[in-house]
Amino acid sequence: LATIQFQSITVNPQHPKTDVIGGSQDNGTWAYTENPKNWVETVGGDGGQSLIDYGNPNIRMHTYFGPSIDVNFNGDDPAGWNYISDPLATSKEAASFYVPLIADPQVSGTMFAGLEHVWRTVDSGGPQSYLLQHCNEQKGDFQQPCGDWEPLGTATLTSTTYGTDRSGGYVVALSRAASAENVLWAATRLGRLFISTNSDAPAANVTFTRLDSAAQPNRFISGIAVDPTNPYHAFVTYSGYNAYTPTTPGHVFDVTFDPTGGKATWKDISYNL
Repeated sequence: LATIQFQSITVNPQHPKTDVIGGSQDNGTWAYTENPKNWVETVGGDGGQSLIDYGNPNIRMHTYFGPSIDVNFNGDDPAGWNYISDPLATSKEAASFYVPLIADPQVSGTMFAGLEHVWRTVDSGGPQSYLLQHCNEQKGDFQQPCGDWEPLGTATLTSTTYGTDRSGGYVVALSRAASAENVLWAATRLGRLFISTNSDAPAANVTFTRLDSAAQPNRFISGIAVDPTNPYHAFVTYSGYNAYTPTTPGHVFDVTFDPTGGKATWKDISYNL
């Protein structure tokens, strides 16, 4: 039965026309093979976000639901998935049903996931041999912790450290600037938008600047698309109905951050969406 609905799709940056993977709710994460042309269920369960490593496309990740992530060092091999989410699960941070998960567009092995913090790994979740021994979903002994994610910064992006308004919730969108290794954008369930200009620093030293104000909707931020030529310029989309926030309408915004002044300019480009 042709009933599978993709929740998301990830494209191999080295082979964008012939290599994609994607998650489907309750029906696993699927991979496309070029020879023969076919879709294969590479892992079962809930299929959320996925990623393909920028430098080594044999390294892939997928999510089930919540902060539950696997890594595979052997492409789409169904026997190659290794659980790497112990630090995320033990944090007890709130998280989306499908947590945002992205691969760094410049640095192989670096990935980001969103809970209340933005979390980062710089070695694809841990050493390959260690994960295969202890954390493989089919053959691991699970006698050691699985995963080496670290939270970026000290305060969560949902906390009152960044203001008393729009606090709570969890991170729902992440985007890394392809043209600048240090720039990362993040957004929360209740409409906060952040930028970090040192996302490549040691985890505890990473800082974020909040960009939204009372002039923007306090609705779900559904996506961030960073300008490939300007890491401080992005298009940000808000879900939900204008009737829910009648004094702050809008669904698509053009946002430019001034790293010198530390402020952002917003332009509503929703037109008649």
